[in-house]
Amino acid sequence: MIRKPAFLVDGHLEKKFVQRACPNMVVRLLQCNGENVALEAIAKRVLTQCRLLSGKCQPMVVVVDREGRKQSAVDMSAELLSLVKKDGVTDELIVAVADRNIENWILADTETVAKMHHNIETLWVETPDGFNGKARLKQALRTYHETTTGVDLLLKCRPSVMRSSPSFNRFVQKIADFDCWWLEK
Repeated sequence: MIRKPAFLVDGHLEKKFVQRACPNMVVRLLQCNGENVALEAIAKRVLTQCRLLSGKCQPMVVVVDREGRKQSAVDMSAELLSLVKKDGVTDELIVAVADRNIENWILADTETVAKMHHNIETLWVETPDGFNGKARLKQALRTYHETTTGVDLLLKCRPSVMRSSPSFNRFVQKIADFDCWWLEK
C-alpha cells in the first residue's frame, strides 16, 4: 500500500520545512499554536483537517510544540490523540510533540548548527529536550529567524544525530518508512 501522509503542523517553520524536505506531501497549518492554546482547540483543528482529507491522505501526521506546558510531551501526545479519536476519527494518526519546541530538535544536531554558525557551542547538557530551545538559539544566533534560518538549519540537520532528542526519536521511529530524502541523512 502506498502511503500519502498529510502533515498538520502548528507553525510556519514546520510547514516550510516539510514542503522542502518531503516535496509532494500535503502540509496544513493548524493555526492555533502557543502554550495557552487548549489541547481541545488543537484537537478540533486536527479533526477538521482529518475530515477534509479523509480518504486522500494516510497517515495524518500532527506536529506541535509542547511550549511551556507542564504536561510532558509524551502525555500531551497521548491526550491529543485521545481527544481526536474520541470524536470518531478512524484515520491513522501520528502525533509528535517537540519538547519544548522544534528548535530543540535543531539543537540536537549541534555539530551541524556549529558548522553553519561558528560562534555556537552545545546549548544543552544532558538532553536537547525540555528547555526553551528557541530562546537559546535566538540568544546564540542574533540573526535567527524561524522561517529562514530555522528552516535552513533543520534541512541541514541529520535525523540520525537528532535522535539524541527523546521527543524527536519517538517521532522519527513512527515515520521512518516515509518517502523523504531528509530522513535518510
